[in-house]
Amino acid sequence: MTEALEKGSSGTGGAYVVGDSKLWRFRPNQLPEGWYHENGDRFPEGTDEYEVLDSFTPEFKADNGITLSVIGGINILSLPTAYHTDSRGMFRRPGTPVGRQVPDTMLPITGTTSGPAGAGGGTALFGTATGALSQSSGSDLETFAGGGNTQNRRVLTLNSGNLSPNHNGTETAGLHVLLTPAIYLGTPR
Repeated sequence: MTEALEKGSSGTGGAYVVGDSKLWRFRPNQLPEGWYHENGDRFPEGTDEYEVLDSFTPEFKADNGITLSVIGGINILSLPTAYHTDSRGMFRRPGTPVGRQVPDTMLPITGTTSGPAGAGGGTALFGTATGALSQSSGSDLETFAGGGNTQNRRVLTLNSGNLSPNHNGTETAGLHVLLTPAIYLGTPR
């Protein structure tokens, strides 16, 4: 593991630690020397890349998805991959434990309220519901008894998911700048 902690030159006067991971504005085939695209490429035993990947601790390998496979009796180690099985790029953020995948945290905001439906089941109280709001139709009216009277009640529902980019428009979606995820192995490609 001491080899994995040695620093290598970035080619620009700085230094990187072997195993460092970074997002680059370069295309994968234009990465600086010693950097490898985190795309799951595999390297057989006896290569410089294999030796560096093998020098990492078991925890580092597990946290970063560096896997060992045996093909035709030859040990092969894979680079980490920064892509989900459906090709989405991973969103990187601080967290514990390292390498854990968590689902999208942008959940719809929802809520419900209700009130009298108005004469004949009309929409006198709420008017027309648009955007994130929806309301029960005439056939979905609830009936409740209050104060000795039985009344129809219209339900108004708020669901911010109605405004998500998957439903209506891009105004709620951030603009994404695509970068190349890479790991520093310090070996020539």
